[in-house]
Amino acid sequence: MPHDDPAGLVAELRAEVARRVPDDVEVRATDDGFAVAHADAWVTRGPDGVSASALRSVVRCDAATLTLRIEDVVGGAGVGRSGRVRRSGFRGRVTGSGSRSVYGRRPDGSHGLLTRTRARGPDVLHRAIRDAAGALGWQERQPWSVTVAKVAAAVGAGGALVTVLVLALAAATGRLT
Repeated sequence: MPHDDPAGLVAELRAEVARRVPDDVEVRATDDGFAVAHADAWVTRGPDGVSASALRSVVRCDAATLTLRIEDVVGGAGVGRSGRVRRSGFRGRVTGSGSRSVYGRRPDGSHGLLTRTRARGPDVLHRAIRDAAGALGWQERQPWSVTVAKVAAAVGAGGALVTVLVLALAAATGRLT
């Protein structure tokens, strides 16, 4: 059933997502939906220099069918010890989180852990998007890579089940020696 105000439906979904995300997450309109992103990049210092990475989930909406797709975009840049800038990026689905630990001299003079900061992973972004979408009647369409992985898992599980049944039948009939 077509909707009279597709842009209004997307704006309503975007506003509902914005209400559900933490304060350090931004929600911005795009041409075909919106992007949900952590406001600050995750900056780390390592033996190879300083690097920063940013995560955003891009939501493409089809208001006519009330469906959406989520694609994660991770971008990073770093400055190595040589002063050269390195760039990296990824588009697709990501999962996980990170943490940063700072070690040094404690107030009592001993060396040890000073602070540990945990980065929020894409699960925070995905949960806010999916919860808002579900509350408003939207459904997520999985990317083809997820569909292929689910089919491969089902075929593998089916093959394993058939193998177990054949072995159990062979053992029960005494043909497995």
